[in-house]
Amino acid sequence: MPVLSDARIRALKPREKPYKQADFDGLYLLIKPNGSKLWRFKYRWLRKEKLLALGKYPEATLADARRKRDEARSLIANDEDPSSVRKDQKAKAAAEQTETFAKIAQNCSKRSALKAGQKLHLPKPNGSTACSAPI
Repeated sequence: MPVLSDARIRALKPREKPYKQADFDGLYLLIKPNGSKLWRFKYRWLRKEKLLALGKYPEATLADARRKRDEARSLIANDEDPSSVRKDQKAKAAAEQTETFAKIAQNCSKRSALKAGQKLHLPKPNGSTACSAPI
């Protein structure tokens, strides 16, 4: 029973206060006074109402929002909280980025490490390299 269509969404205009335009199965579009249209999915987890942000219209189309809502509903059916799953994915991605940076930094430090006794040549302000200091 889809309620929203692309033409109807485009026709929605901002008001003084934010308002919701429901689709179905917990999916709705939040229209803010500044004109932004945000997809939200309302669901219940462990007797508490929760809200999942699904994207901004038109970057996230109606079909995208419905697909993401269906994915979230399948997670709920498998006894998983969609917002917890999303937080875990973000934490994992951040950890991978940190590990990658650490690996790159380690490789760079190995390559650029000076051998014992080698001197570091620091340029003088006038451009000459006459100044050298041992490490």
